[in-house]
Amino acid sequence: MLRGLWLKMSNKNIYKYTDNIERPIGISKVSVDATDEPITMKVHMEIPDSLYQLNDIMIRHRYEVYIAGGAVRDTIVGESPKDYDISTNAAPEDVVRILSPYVKRVEVQGEASFAVARLIAYDGNEYEFAPYRIDSGTRKGG
Repeated sequence: MLRGLWLKMSNKNIYKYTDNIERPIGISKVSVDATDEPITMKVHMEIPDSLYQLNDIMIRHRYEVYIAGGAVRDTIVGESPKDYDISTNAAPEDVVRILSPYVKRVEVQGEASFAVARLIAYDGNEYEFAPYRIDSGTRKGG
């Protein structure tokens, strides 16, 4: 099980935050157990120019942008990301309001408890912006 896979974008630099320690581009944490020491590895992630542009816009509006999920996993296993999941402190409605002038298509999808902003940039890249959340309890099958 891989946990703790995320990268933070900030003004064309990418940082990984681990226990409030800032680490430079290309460092990602893979932790098997919360009590284990983190395993770090250098990775080179392909990041489209459109994502850098959207990141800069979100930062100007004082929001955070983290690359999460499948794009990080794909990079670690040596594949090119097909799409990008973004974790942010912005509500999906805020993402739509802020980024709609800069993308081909954007909409809020999902149920109220976990809605996301899905968008397609003019270069064809797809991004899903999801607000931070805390998973609690357990679920079957996972």
